[in-house]
Amino acid sequence: MKKAAPVILIVSENRIFRESLAGSFATEPDLRIGGVSGSEDLFARLPAVAPDVVLLDMDSLGPVPESLLHDLRRSHPEIPILAMGMLDAEHAVARLLRGGVVGFVGKREPLETLRRALTVVARGETWAPRRATARALAGLAQERRVETVTLTPRERELLSLLSGGYRNRELAAMLQIKEQTVKMHLHRLFQKLRVKSRVAAVLHANELQAASREGASPAVSAVGGRTGRRRSRS
Repeated sequence: MKKAAPVILIVSENRIFRESLAGSFATEPDLRIGGVSGSEDLFARLPAVAPDVVLLDMDSLGPVPESLLHDLRRSHPEIPILAMGMLDAEHAVARLLRGGVVGFVGKREPLETLRRALTVVARGETWAPRRATARALAGLAQERRVETVTLTPRERELLSLLSGGYRNRELAAMLQIKEQTVKMHLHRLFQKLRVKSRVAAVLHANELQAASREGASPAVSAVGGRTGRRRSRS
């Protein structure tokens, strides 16, 4: 059975731009445009559209687009955000990645690049220039306090599964819990790790694995026994 095409919500203050972009993807079999929105009605539209990815036009959102990004990450941390804009500087893109987006596409890129980016982000992966991602990682490492974070077995299992790019409904099925419970665990996990998105949590997990291979003391400890393994289901 073919997997359903991911649903995209396009957010831009420029009505012509967002509707034109939606029209460009209207016949795309690998994506489905669930709707278009401005910033004012974004949060009202989210429950009805139930997007798999939010495509955010950063250039159109006025002088403080990152405030909208912050509100979106806080209220819907489970929805990946792909930003697009005219930004060229690595530090600007890195700032967006640290702020919670999982990818960035420049507006000078061809439409095919945007299509590929949306498809990749919908799978739970990241899309951004390698050097900007490295800069974002360095920034996250500097911002994070040197301390031990204690995770429950469920949180460690969830952190391990996040790297597989699973969506919340898939995580709920694998863990045999409700989707709302997954969201609750993710919220607590992000708070403990002091990150704002799935991608930052996965990057953090990768750092821990690297530190473990190098023999360093882990920054995350577990409570309640063995953790981090995917359970086999009969």
